[in-house]
Amino acid sequence: MRLVTFSISGEDRIGVYTDSGVVDLRSGAEKYLGFANQSIFADMRTLLSSGDSGMSWAKEIVVTALKNEGTSSTLVQHGYKLKAPIMRPDKIICPAVNYLEHGKEGGVLPPSEPYLFGKFVNSIVGPDDPVVIPSISKMPDYEVELAAVIGKRGKHIKKEDAYEFIAGFTIINDISLRDLQGWPKSNPTYGPHWLMGKSADTACPMGPWIVTRDEISDPYPLKIKLSVNGVTKQDSDTSLQIFKIPDLVSYVSQIMTLEPGDIISTGTPSGVGRTTNTYLKEGDVIRAEIEKIGVLSNPVKNETFV
Repeated sequence: MRLVTFSISGEDRIGVYTDSGVVDLRSGAEKYLGFANQSIFADMRTLLSSGDSGMSWAKEIVVTALKNEGTSSTLVQHGYKLKAPIMRPDKIICPAVNYLEHGKEGGVLPPSEPYLFGKFVNSIVGPDDPVVIPSISKMPDYEVELAAVIGKRGKHIKKEDAYEFIAGFTIINDISLRDLQGWPKSNPTYGPHWLMGKSADTACPMGPWIVTRDEISDPYPLKIKLSVNGVTKQDSDTSLQIFKIPDLVSYVSQIMTLEPGDIISTGTPSGVGRTTNTYLKEGDVIRAEIEKIGVLSNPVKNETFV
């Protein structure tokens, strides 16, 4: 399934994206399952927390709604907007330099163990939402990344068990303000300033949906690419990651409990703007694409003040 958060008539709801439209899960629960099951479709984190039973109910709603296509109010075909599939995850965890060639282009040796940083909820935007460049930054950059979405609470997870805790996969674009992050390296005493460089408002476009793990049983290899204004900038595949998803899930879970809806990203391949000193500017359109997931497109705008 392609799980989505969407807005319609000023209200955020969750659903399943299909070729015929979006199946509204809350409406479908009321119509096809009865009121008792409706609450688990309040938001994406609640659905993920419901585990296998929630996913089974969601599939049942989708099948029933598509059978009644044309007469079912549960199938939304017009007037909606896709949003980031998870609006307020508890954690967004990202590894730095997780593709060897990306490390080489930045003159950075690959880490011997995952080197992690976080992004905040304020950075999340959805498909077609603008990436807004802060006025104080002159070096805004792009980074297409495959992200795993946690579906089950866990700690001290073994690598061989990691996929049991994954609900599905989505795309994020790790927008990075290089001049605030620390390139050129202007402060050798403290080093790069990851917090300021990685967590600006709108710096984490996400979506367009979560593809559930039953549709992507193995995310290696998947083609991963990014273009700006139709010009390909990044073109690689996920098998070139240094630390794969089981490595990252196990490593992170040794020190923090993973919760349903948490996002663990997997780093970006080579081809970022910093390499050629070519940065994002107002009017650009960024298109991030991963095989079997889809396309995440966002325009770029400068920050304005009212």
